[in-house]
Amino acid sequence: MNVGFVVSHVSHGSPGSFVRVHEIAKHLTALGVKATILTPFVEDLANISDVEMELIPSAASEIGLSTIGYKIARKMASSRLTARVFLSERSISRIATNISSGLSQILESRKFDILHAVQPVAALACIPLVRKSNIRLIKDLHNIWPE
Repeated sequence: MNVGFVVSHVSHGSPGSFVRVHEIAKHLTALGVKATILTPFVEDLANISDVEMELIPSAASEIGLSTIGYKIARKMASSRLTARVFLSERSISRIATNISSGLSQILESRKFDILHAVQPVAALACIPLVRKSNIRLIKDLHNIWPE
């Protein structure tokens, strides 16, 4: 069995999301299940070494701007002035499409039995891919956005 965890947060940016997934991946690996955390953040490839990590390619990740973009997005989401723009359907859709495009490239060369999408943006990114590739999807919706 091969499980891919799709995250949309840096490893240190959302401990409630990332640490839990990291622990699940470690335990699955110990049980003989191939578990890979798929991240759009280059820095996480160096920060996490005890489970398999793979970069979700994007223009921002290729030039090292994905983490800066993440920090700006978090500030925008928590500001009353900019939250409406950042949390708009168009903005969320653009982020999800970006992640989906990179995941599509990964799925051309790798096969996953299950994709575990952590948080709404990752889930939105995975939906068109699992339909096309006939992969099972687990949507992990928790914390402030779904609430």
